[in-house]
Amino acid sequence: MDSSLFKYNSDIEFKVSVPVYKEKQVPLKVMYKNAPNHLNLDLLNASISPSSVNIAGSPDMLDNISEINIGYIDLRELEIGKTFSFSLKVPSGYKNVDQVDSVDVSFDSGNWGARKFSIDDIKLNNVPAEYEVRVDSQAIRDVRFVGLVDYLNNLDVADITATSDLLNVSVKEGKQLVPVSIGIINKDGVWAVGEYKCSITARKK
Repeated sequence: MDSSLFKYNSDIEFKVSVPVYKEKQVPLKVMYKNAPNHLNLDLLNASISPSSVNIAGSPDMLDNISEINIGYIDLRELEIGKTFSFSLKVPSGYKNVDQVDSVDVSFDSGNWGARKFSIDDIKLNNVPAEYEVRVDSQAIRDVRFVGLVDYLNNLDVADITATSDLLNVSVKEGKQLVPVSIGIINKDGVWAVGEYKCSITARKK
């Protein structure tokens, strides 16, 4: 720096602080939602590319981070051969040394299969106290299940539940369509894909 560009008293001392950054390779992790309670997520055999990223930060900050969650995969969307892409955002205060801005997640679905069931036992939860509500739909047809073939072959309609939770539904008098959650009882390696609804009729008491 050209000292002639600055004016200052001769008794002033200058100090320059240089921040010290440390680098660390951190694995990337994907999370799941709407997964059956008994599903062993390791069976999905997800492949994350890239699987890790180099980040920089102060030594104290790097000691406090062991992985970066890139986002959620909804099991209702996990079909055979499907891949997912995520934007990579490192936590505030860290630097993305690799300058990676996207991450792909794929699955080894070579031993996956699919089956469809019709479910005729539809339950209602959290029915508003001021209404009488009945289910009009006799069945939810063609509910699609995906999973590892060996597990899928052991799935029976008796292992499947269909529930409409009215807690967050604006129930009105008359007919309306409401969402239905598909559940699996004590079975591993399979999950339901897609979104389903049933028809109900509500009458004020």
